[in-house]
Amino acid sequence: MMWLRAVLSARWFPYVVIGTVSAVLIVFGWGYMKGYNSAEKTYQEAMNKALANQLARLTELHAKDMAAAIKQQTRVNNVRMRIKDVERPDCVLTPECLRAFNDGVRATGTNPEGTD
Repeated sequence: MMWLRAVLSARWFPYVVIGTVSAVLIVFGWGYMKGYNSAEKTYQEAMNKALANQLARLTELHAKDMAAAIKQQTRVNNVRMRIKDVERPDCVLTPECLRAFNDGVRATGTNPEGTD
């Protein structure tokens, strides 16, 4: 037990304790930062991969939506052009004929205002 008292009372002991504690903390901190950087890199790679997949999926969905919208607009434009090609007589139309024409326009869904 005498040797322990001699070591603890030595002049160099506080410096050795400070150095040992500092070395342990430095090694622990270095390991912590290395692990943190590794985890952050893994997270960033996974996030980039997920975002790339999401971008590809949304781009494909947008292309499908645009194709459907173009197809719908083409159909509407074709119906409108066909209605414009309908010959209208120069004479005054009877209310029954006008009503039948308006019903035809409403049935095709090309009345832009939705009114009579």
